[in-house]
Amino acid sequence: MGSFEGKVMKKSRLVLYSLLLCVLLGIGVGLWIQSQTGKYLERWELIDAKIGAGIRELAFPVLEEETKRVGFLFSVPQGQKILEIPFNISLDRLPQRLRQMFSQRGVKVHKIKTRNLKNRYEVLMRLGWEKKITHTLEFILKKKKVALLIDDFGYSNGPVVEAFLDELSIPLTISIIPGTPYANLVAEKAHKGKQEIFVHLPMQPQGEFKGGYRWIVLDGMSETKIKKLVREAIKDVPHAKGLNNHMGSLITTQEQPMRAILEVVKRENLYFVDSRTAHDSVALSLARGLGVKSARNDCFLDNHQEIEYIKERFYSHLESLKGGRGSVALCHATLTTARAIKEIASHLEKRKIDLVFVSEVVE
Repeated sequence: MGSFEGKVMKKSRLVLYSLLLCVLLGIGVGLWIQSQTGKYLERWELIDAKIGAGIRELAFPVLEEETKRVGFLFSVPQGQKILEIPFNISLDRLPQRLRQMFSQRGVKVHKIKTRNLKNRYEVLMRLGWEKKITHTLEFILKKKKVALLIDDFGYSNGPVVEAFLDELSIPLTISIIPGTPYANLVAEKAHKGKQEIFVHLPMQPQGEFKGGYRWIVLDGMSETKIKKLVREAIKDVPHAKGLNNHMGSLITTQEQPMRAILEVVKRENLYFVDSRTAHDSVALSLARGLGVKSARNDCFLDNHQEIEYIKERFYSHLESLKGGRGSVALCHATLTTARAIKEIASHLEKRKIDLVFVSEVVE
């Protein structure tokens, strides 16, 4: 019996010593982790301060920032920031500028990558020290989207049509006056060239105007007549995705005719653009109220038929736009305008500006 009790006591002591050893090891590991975490945090805070100083020097707006803990036993902070690249910054030099700025501060640049996406340009950086990545910075530039709406097609099929549809390889929204001699032909050619097509519907302006339109919405027309007229006009322009007004400084200020027009536009599942030939137009607000995807003309580019004037108007319009916002710039089917657009397109900074169809900016 004594021998048995001795064996039990010996075994109990062994278990106790094992447990004690485990506790001591656990305490040791815990103290070591605490020590390493403390050292990491000291280093991380130093790197974080250096990165913060660099960001303040850049003076780029910080859109989002977050510090989160990662890891299981060894839980450490990871910094993430999203910053906005100002529109006037040179993108060619930006990655090297960022690399030099952080490297000179003693921050290790582990990775720097650029991406030119549909709606934005971005520079992604992973920073830290030695082999450790402690911070991720994402610099983004929201592209300015401009839809070029080219009015008054349909009267010819000569050099002007060739200049826009054969010589320009950028997205264009071609607006064709229904009832014109070449409306169908130009629409088919534009569709084949993968351009977007609109109906450029004549509407009565203020004061005197030249007639001769097969379909035109006139003051005093009944709702029934307007709707019939609009349906016929839309059928005359194949592949149409939307409609905007030709003239119309009178009609677009009147709710009754515009409502009739827009109800047909909605039924035909078309977009609508208010050409803004009248400052007191009710067309856009009515369209939005009816649930028609719509936009307004934000800028007439070619009130003067001079290449330099058109280019200056385009660049001034860009300056007024906020990044990420879409806009419509309206111009006309002339050789001068086509040449100006060709020059604009050849020097376009595609990492900052996205030329799009009107359907991509309607709301």
